[in-house]
Amino acid sequence: MASGAYEEGELLASGLPRASEILREQADRLAATDYEWDAGEQLSQEKIKYKIVVQADRLKTELLALADFIEKGASLGYNIQLWL
Repeated sequence: MASGAYEEGELLASGLPRASEILREQADRLAATDYEWDAGEQLSQEKIKYKIVVQADRLKTELLALADFIEKGASLGYNIQLWL
C-alpha cells in the first residue's frame, strides 16, 4: 500500500445531483485535443518538470462514469467520499 499525502472530500446526498450535472457539463465542454498539465517539478541540481498528458476522449469517458456513479449513490440516499 502506498503511503503519503492525499486529499479527501465528502459529497452529501443532497448535493449529489448537482455534482453529477457539473461533471456532465464539464465532459461536454472538453475539446477534442489531448490535455497536457504540469504535475510538478524537481529543483535539485537539475531542474526536471513532470507533466501529465490526458487523452480528451478517455477523460470524457471517466467523467461520465463518475457522474453515473454519483447518480447511483444519490438514488440510494448515500453520501460519497472521494480520495485523491
